[in-house]
Amino acid sequence: MSQRSVSLPMYDFPEVHESTRLIVSAIVAALQGLGEDAVLDEPNSSMHAELMRYWRNDNTLLSQSCGLPFIDTSTCLAHQHGRVSATNVAGIAQ
Repeated sequence: MSQRSVSLPMYDFPEVHESTRLIVSAIVAALQGLGEDAVLDEPNSSMHAELMRYWRNDNTLLSQSCGLPFIDTSTCLAHQHGRVSATNVAGIAQ
């Protein structure tokens, strides 16, 4: 099984980067605990084209996007991946 990337790139500003890294690390650990071969990734969020390639990559397990790529018919990721879902993760225990 190949490793699959996990990231939260959309709002990973320099002033919150370390917090974002800790959150993604916790998500990766939880996914690994479920048997996923997940790894933390940090795509260049300042480059829209790079993020679009990243989100389309089959090795991206979990990531974050604003709504525009999902409603823009020329790049609609929801159609490529079959579904887009949002979930409340507030109940995840530490």
